[in-house]
Amino acid sequence: QQALAAVRNDSNDVDWACITYAAPSGKDAQKFKLLGQGEGGLAELKESLTDEVVGFALLRQNDTIDNSVTVKFVFINWVGTKVRFMQKARISVHLGGIKKFIGQTHVELTANTDDELTQEVITTKVMDTSGSGSRVLDAGGVKNLSSQASNRVAGGVSTRGKTGRGKAQGELTFDEDAIKEAIASVRSNDETNWCLATYEDSKSNHVVLAGSGSGGVEELKGMLQEDRVGYGFVSKTEQIDMSVTKKFCFIRWVPGKVAVMKRARLGTHSGGVKKTFHPFHVDLSAEHLEEVSDEILENLIGFASGQKCNVLETTIPSERISKTPKAEVQQTEASEEPQEGEEPQEQAEAPKPASKPKKRFVAPAVNRENVEVVLPDEEGIRAAIQAVRNDGDATDWCLVTYDAPKSKTLVLGATGEDGFAGLKAALQDDQVCYCLLRMTEQVDQSTTIKFVFVNWVGSKIHRMQRAKLSTHKGAVHDLFAPFHIDLNPEVQDEMMEELIMAKIKKAAGTANYVQ
Repeated sequence: QQALAAVRNDSNDVDWACITYAAPSGKDAQKFKLLGQGEGGLAELKESLTDEVVGFALLRQNDTIDNSVTVKFVFINWVGTKVRFMQKARISVHLGGIKKFIGQTHVELTANTDDELTQEVITTKVMDTSGSGSRVLDAGGVKNLSSQASNRVAGGVSTRGKTGRGKAQGELTFDEDAIKEAIASVRSNDETNWCLATYEDSKSNHVVLAGSGSGGVEELKGMLQEDRVGYGFVSKTEQIDMSVTKKFCFIRWVPGKVAVMKRARLGTHSGGVKKTFHPFHVDLSAEHLEEVSDEILENLIGFASGQKCNVLETTIPSERISKTPKAEVQQTEASEEPQEGEEPQEQAEAPKPASKPKKRFVAPAVNRENVEVVLPDEEGIRAAIQAVRNDGDATDWCLVTYDAPKSKTLVLGATGEDGFAGLKAALQDDQVCYCLLRMTEQVDQSTTIKFVFVNWVGSKIHRMQRAKLSTHKGAVHDLFAPFHIDLNPEVQDEMMEELIMAKIKKAAGTANYVQ
């Protein structure tokens, strides 16, 4: 904190500070330390950012508008190209907290290589953000980055005065009280299951509430106009076995009869509109009424949650089926017994080939007996999985493992009612385990059930056992499906509840990336 405070102090020469993880893995992988600080600007900072490092830096820059110099702060998220995959996965979990710790900045930049982190890139971002960089193209079609004052607002979002209207040209405003109240009603457990917002008129940038109701998608469709943009919000329910969860859908309605100029402005409004309706599980863009239906939304929800599968069943083309080799056919014909009264025919000696034919690689046939897993107590395993899926059952996880290190026989290893912590404690380094975990996600006032499939491959299992696991994958997935997300950890450090929740939110579309 002292290093960051020094960067923010204009009277101090320190102009950068960077923090990083205390260790790439192990018990210190969740801790942070000061990587360095200095007075040499970006050039000095880059010397600390190697390919093996994850860095979160605060950099002070000067921005000149005419004769005035203003100070700007830049947040840099550096992820080196040689950083391990699991460490990269943890960054998204920690990024929000890191930004909050570092404090408010004017510009954010993510970089992986030196080419992405240059003074020119940072200066351009600062000038574009502050308005000091000209957006006017010169005669050669190049943006002029000369410093100049500019108070123009482009594509901003305003909720001034709650229901006030933005005066700046192109500025997006909302009838916030009415729209927020309607969205809250859809999210609550009352009968309201849809609401619709639209622009006040065809030339306006002010969004107002068009209506709400309890008649679902069909009632919402009756409110959609062929010459008016609309933003819809719908709640649906999804059932997986005996668990019923509530899902939220955002609909962006832009019909073909919308004026060209109005359509062009929508791109600058998109971020502000979605932020108002966020979070939601799926979003749909439509321009024809037949593109808005219960079936389409249910399919989108199913694909997002993992209940529906995008993988098509395939059949082997006839041309890929191996035929009987010619040599085998000739041998069969030659071995036929002569008919009674016939003299045995002498076999002509086959001419020797002029050159030795090249050997061709032929993939071995798959032995199905070696691929399929054996379930001697299939009924017991399925009953344990069903218990996890039952909201009325306290069992929230189950674990299936092999009865021996090199076996293909799966048995029920354990079940529990103590959630993530209990499952994690049951995972051993010398075992392969397939687990189903029930978790909950809170979205405003709605609690949704999520199922997590954990494919645990302990770090101490024999390499020959590890090699055979891929042949069991399909059968195991069929046994545990459907589930919302899957996880493939090998060590305890990779089993983190924060990582699971981050994946759930990302898959469901409820992750909020707006700081």
